Amino acid sequence: MEKIIEQILPYFPPEIKEDIIWIFKKYPNCEEIRVRVNKPLSFFAQGREGATNFLVDKGIIEKIFYLLTNYSYYSVEEELQKGYITIPGGHRVGICGKAVVEKEKVKTLVDINSLNIRIARQKKGIGDKVLPYIIKDNIFLSTIILSPPNCGKTTLLRDLVRILSSSDKFSFKVGVVDERSEIAGCFRGIPQLDIGKRVDVIDSCPKKEGMIMLIRSMSPHILATDELGKKEDIDALEYAITAGVNVLTTVHGKDLFDLKNKGNFREILSLNLFKRLIILSNKGGMGTIEDIIDLETGRSIWEGKYYVV
Repeated sequence: MEKIIEQILPYFPPEIKEDIIWIFKKYPNCEEIRVRVNKPLSFFAQGREGATNFLVDKGIIEKIFYLLTNYSYYSVEEELQKGYITIPGGHRVGICGKAVVEKEKVKTLVDINSLNIRIARQKKGIGDKVLPYIIKDNIFLSTIILSPPNCGKTTLLRDLVRILSSSDKFSFKVGVVDERSEIAGCFRGIPQLDIGKRVDVIDSCPKKEGMIMLIRSMSPHILATDELGKKEDIDALEYAITAGVNVLTTVHGKDLFDLKNKGNFREILSLNLFKRLIILSNKGGMGTIEDIIDLETGRSIWEGKYYVV
């Protein structure tokens, strides 16, 4: 907790720092801090939202934004097009304001009115429980991690990348396409989170281009990426698997039926390109493993019950 405070506190002006420290002392597992103009400073922790008595004004948001950008708006203009800035520690600051649009694309954001500081937390060892289900004869089986939002998909994916790329038993080379800087939490190109020994990361790159680049240049055994869904993502995915590279990815959804009804995935599932489906929920807490399915047979192979990663 102290390390996280040290990483994020420099980005808050003096008048709000005591409230930030209070939040983390009271809720060490705080996941988000929300700074909204003319609203109380709020936070999300332990599955619940809370707030302090500090009322945020436009001046506070401007001060935080200046600290985030080191008083150089243009230095983060490219990141603003994506709506967030990554800071040391891999923490990501989501940004809302007025979009400046040119040729139907967001050029930048101005008149900032809301910030969401998402705390990057690493849970090591949570992938150990599922590892036997996605490895067969020392070969990784292409796997989808499926869940609704905020159920631990990326956290589990990150730890599986770390385990698969660090184990001397497997010696897998893993290529990570981290389009939104959430898996490795790169800051200025350097991963802030431990994702293992044999890992190559392409940060802030569209998934399709990133997957093709990694296959052609880094010869990975496994490609890992987050939140597939676009048609071009699926095309690149098919290219990867038919090229002999297995894939670990996450997808938004509730269950296998829901996945089958996603148009872009129907063909992928029909071609049996993926072998395993891990389904997460928050029924027993964030990261509850509800089921692991063998996609070749459609049958459950999960022997646990509501295991919370």
